[in-house]
Parts: sequence; structure tokens; C-alpha cells
Amino acid sequence: MRCQLYVFDNQQVAVEGITSYLSKKTGVKIAGQATNLKDSLAIISRTRSSEEPIIAITELSFKKSGGGDNIEGTSLLRAMRLSGKNILPIVFTIMDAACYAHIAMHEEFGARGFVSKNAPLSTLSNAIEIVSAGGLFIQNELKEGITEFNAFLSTLTKTEKKVLQCLQSGASNKDAAQTLGLSQRTIENHLSNIYTKAAVADKNQLFNLLGISAQGEDIRII
Repeated sequence: MRCQLYVFDNQQVAVEGITSYLSKKTGVKIAGQATNLKDSLAIISRTRSSEEPIIAITELSFKKSGGGDNIEGTSLLRAMRLSGKNILPIVFTIMDAACYAHIAMHEEFGARGFVSKNAPLSTLSNAIEIVSAGGLFIQNELKEGITEFNAFLSTLTKTEKKVLQCLQSGASNKDAAQTLGLSQRTIENHLSNIYTKAAVADKNQLFNLLGISAQGEDIRII
């Protein structure tokens, strides 16, 4: 397997465990590691262009002590995509809901693989092998949920998508109505239809499904 590895995770014990396993299992060179966003971004900026791919194993959540869940790791994904260098990200994360896979592997962020931290490290090793060869990798146990999530998004009408985009930006039903030039009752009707399509009961459940409850960048998934 010809590649180098970066490992970015907010937990030092996770970085040590990942690097120890992969260096022994795959024999690849660990070219950089960091436990916070600032140091991770610095490593990316210092990366020199290379024909040999660099696989970047990264968390989505860089949760601070006492802080809420976040998906600030998307800033790393974007930086890698925009770097113009041969850096191929694989997300290895506790944030393994389908919505986060959808976000990470969207063309805006460009992750090449997505693996849950509940998976054995051998799955991560398999992902590295496939991604370093130019492929995409999604953990088998996550594929069904991702397929269902994408199917839900495909059922939304243009207006329903606009309503959700307003809500993602933090707008209330009233604000969404004013922005879209619709009555508040019409917004509520659209939301009712969205709840039915998503098989959820209320806005809180919808936000959890879409990952809107996670803190971080203004991420649009629709």
C-alpha cells in the first residue's frame, strides 16, 4: 500500500491507538498527527504536493471538554479539498448518523471514505486500501441508513427544500414564511408533509435526523 497517513482526532488516546494499529497493520508512514483543529489545519497548509496519496483519517467532531457535539471537522475536509494537494480524507467518527455521512461525502467537503468508530480498526484499514487505490468507501453497516436518508431527500419538493433551508439557518416558522412569501399556515403544512416523509413526529426529531442540532459551521445538506 503506497501512501502516507495523517491522523486528526481530538482525543490523544484515539490518535495513539489509530497510529499504532495502522503503522503495524499496513506499514504505511504516519506523516502527521494532531489533536485540535488549529494544528490539523497547519499540517494541511504545510503539505507538499506529491504523486503518492496522503490519506487523512479525521474526526468530524472536535468536541471540547463540556461542549456540545459539533461537526467542526468539516473545516478540515474543506481545507483538504481546496489545497490542490493529493490528500484523500477518510472520516472516522463518533458522529456516524446518515446525515453526517451525506455531509462529509458531499462534493463541498469531499471525503473519500466514511467509517464509524464503532467499527473494528480492520474496517478502517480496508478503507485506506480502497481509497488509496482511487476508490470510495462506506462501511457496510452504514450503507442502508445512508441510502434511506438520500431517498428521503429525493422525495422533497422544491418548496419543502426551501423551508428546510430556512430552518437550517435558524429561522422560525414565522421567519420562514416571511422569507418565502408564504403564510405561516402554509409553512406548517409543508412541515407536516416533511415529517411524514421523514417518519418523524416533530421538529426536534427532524433536526436530529438532519444533524441540525450539531454545533459548527452553517452546513447545508439540501
